[in-house]
Formats: sequence, structure tokens, C-alpha cells
Amino acid sequence: MFIGDRILDLARSATEELILIAPFMRASAVRRVIEACPVSASITCVTRWDPLEIVHGVSDLEVWDVLQSRGRSKLLLQPRLHAKLYRSGSHSLIGSANLTLKALGWTQQANLELLMPFDGFDPTIVKFEQAVLSSSSLATAQVRGDVQTIVDALRRTGRWERRVADDIGAENVVIRASDNAEDFEDGVLNWYPKCALPDRLYDAYICNEKTMSAANYADAVQDIDDLGIVRHLDKHEFILCARAAFMLMPIVARVDNFVTGNSRSWREMIQFVSDIYGKDILNNTPEAMWENLQRWLLHFMPVRYRTIPTPRGDEFQLVPKITKM
Repeated sequence: MFIGDRILDLARSATEELILIAPFMRASAVRRVIEACPVSASITCVTRWDPLEIVHGVSDLEVWDVLQSRGRSKLLLQPRLHAKLYRSGSHSLIGSANLTLKALGWTQQANLELLMPFDGFDPTIVKFEQAVLSSSSLATAQVRGDVQTIVDALRRTGRWERRVADDIGAENVVIRASDNAEDFEDGVLNWYPKCALPDRLYDAYICNEKTMSAANYADAVQDIDDLGIVRHLDKHEFILCARAAFMLMPIVARVDNFVTGNSRSWREMIQFVSDIYGKDILNNTPEAMWENLQRWLLHFMPVRYRTIPTPRGDEFQLVPKITKM
């Protein structure tokens, strides 16, 4: 019996919902699993889309297409995900296997993996699943297109596809985990950019302290660490990976939801930040936090966002410019 057959059995038993959580997912494996799931059951997949991992082939964006074509299915993105959990009702599987053909034993050169059954309603599993779902953002057509653009740009460099794919998971990706699911959930949901100079992040990445103040340099180093950007990137690659890591953070999805279909004034955005983070967090005011966040949005996603002067003087509107795939 292949290890993947356990997931197929789990999928066949789904009556209401099937939860699939894994950092690496390939469309070929996902398609095989969801075909075993009754059409009456909903499917939620949670994964991470790191452009370098996609370039290496350990994950792919076509998972989104497979789920869209099925209906009653959605894909969520959690950039710090490392655990593998598969659940249907009270039945769950936990172990090392990602949702790929190689991990599930469906290829000749299969990995040596482990998946063990657990009670899906165990309090620890319930708390972890809630933390993952609440701190993830929805993969939309726009997000898929934006990540595809970054992946294509990295592939054109020709540098990363020559490296061994296993290096991505083993050495270069910064995995931040917490034994406390509530701390993890709170940390991801409450993340916001600290550095006021997003255009100088690369200087901090290469340890050039001369282009900014000591405080900005420390904030930049912290942001780079929080975003989990890998080592050994040139400037062009760094910008692409930093853009992807930032735009997949939950705060960007929140901004999208808030501004879609509406032009928002400066005061509305201040209130938006205040509602999320409170009146004062880490000695920063909502005004200062929004200024930083706005700088990052305009720097890393100038195609999607712009500011417009209003008749009210120094108030601004953040307007999304939706890109076409």
C-alpha cells in the first residue's frame, strides 16, 4: 500500500469537508486526491507559494487551476507553513509527506515518508488547524498571476533551476515555528513592515549599514528575517523574492479587501490600521504604521496600487489597479 493511498481513503470518506495542509503541493497529486473526494464535500487546501520553490518544481501554481475547475474548493496561502496535516471529519493524518507524487509514493523514485492516523478532533490538532486557517490568505486569480510573473522572471535568470531542489527545503528557506499555536497565529496576523525604507532592504540584506540609520538598518534586518528571504540572491532576485514574500503576507490581503471597489482616504486607512493593530503597538502610532505599509505597497506593487491627491489637501486615496493575467 502506497502512503498516498491513506490520503485517498481519507478523501473518499469525506462527507462535508476535506482539509489538505502541506507546504509543497503539485497539481498532479492534488488532482488525484480530489478526484477521490465526493463532489458533495468541500475542499480546502493550504500551502505556501515561494517563487524559488516553484522554480525548483517542488510546488506549482497549477494547483489553483485544479481546485478552481472542481468547484466547492479553495486554496489558502500560509508563507510560514511547514507542517503536513490532512483531515476529514474526525479522521486525520499527520506526518512528513507533502502533497506530491514523489512524497506519496506514486513515482518510481519515491521518498521515504510517514503519515500516521490521529483523532481529528484532538484539541492540539483543532487549535493548530484553526491557527493555520485564520492566518492564511485566499489565493485569488490576481495573486496567482502576480506570483507567476515573479516565477517567470526568476526562470529567465537561469541560475536557480540548476540547483538541487532539495536544497530549498533543507538549507535555504527560513522556517519560523512556534510551539504555541496562538503565538504563531498572532505573530503572522499582526506582522507589518517595520523598515521605513523598503527601497534599501537589499542594502541590509548584503550587510551594507552605510545607506541608512542604525534604527532603519535594524528594522530592515528584522523585516528580511520575518519574510524568510533566502540567502545568496543577487539584487534582482532579492527584489522579486521580497515582493512575493510581502504580497503573500495576510496584511496585504486585508488591504486588498478593504480598498477593492473603493477609494480610501488617509483617515480611513489610519482607522483601518488602528482596527487591526490597536491604538499603539510597539511604540508605533497607526499613522506611522500606515505610512510604512503604504511605502511598501507602492514600492513592491506599483502596478496594483497608487495614491491620488484629494481636494482635502494632504489626504490620499489608495486605489487598486487590478492586473490582467
